Amino acid sequence: MTQRILRTDIPKATGTGTSSGSRPVFLGMTISRLTEFYLYSAHTHFKYEIILACEGSYKCNLNGTDFCMGPDEFVIVKPGDMHSDTLEPPLSYVAVNFQMEGRAPSSRGNSLFRKNCTPSHQKGIIPRSIYQNLVMRLEAEAATADHIAPHIQDAVMEELFWHLVRALPADSLSPAFSAGCAEHAFTNNLMKFFDSNITRDLSVPEMAEYMAMSESSFAHKCRKLLGVPPAKAFSDFKMTHAAAMLKDPRLMVKEISDYLGFDNQYHFSRSFKSFSGLPPAQYRDKSIVS
Repeated sequence: MTQRILRTDIPKATGTGTSSGSRPVFLGMTISRLTEFYLYSAHTHFKYEIILACEGSYKCNLNGTDFCMGPDEFVIVKPGDMHSDTLEPPLSYVAVNFQMEGRAPSSRGNSLFRKNCTPSHQKGIIPRSIYQNLVMRLEAEAATADHIAPHIQDAVMEELFWHLVRALPADSLSPAFSAGCAEHAFTNNLMKFFDSNITRDLSVPEMAEYMAMSESSFAHKCRKLLGVPPAKAFSDFKMTHAAAMLKDPRLMVKEISDYLGFDNQYHFSRSFKSFSGLPPAQYRDKSIVS
């Protein structure tokens, strides 16, 4: 019997990937190529699904509205949507399933789109030069299947997601999600600033100036989004990097201390023990054993 759809299922790698903030979490992906006509009957979605048309015409009905997508067009089907497909060759498309962090996969809640949005608000166009590489990377990490793979898949999923959000109509997003985007931008920009200044000490006035905020407003937002004051946030950022560096036995503790801009090794050791519960040398010994 001839297969009407040639499918390649790309699973989520085993393990737990990225899980912080308002982020998409990769669940799985299917790459499909039609060999003959196929009809998917109407069904309700219980998770988000990105459908990317690669070749041919993808025809479907979304919440009672018929439409057709050509190559490089996409639609994001949201939880609770009623969806059916009329598929005719030549056609190839990619379906990527994800959930927004903090929501169960079966949730019917809609945190991405505004209420009462139409299917036209859920569609857009994305350059093939962007999505093709990201799809290949998701597939490659499924084949790698080590303990790092789910983290990379989530990172690639997030990059794909933000490219798609950029391509959606401006009025399609929910107010809550738009507000979350602003919070995400604050954290992302601050982490980039921390990273570019990791080899030296940073004052709170310098941080506030870079973020174009008053010191009081900056400190308040830092506590709200990161749960700690600015100085502690930068210290924790440095210590996270220190922990990774300590796993390299070729690096001396003093080298790490100097690189991270500490005046002396004693100050570094005290800060690291406060962060991890162990002094640097003991942390290194434990990480090498494990």
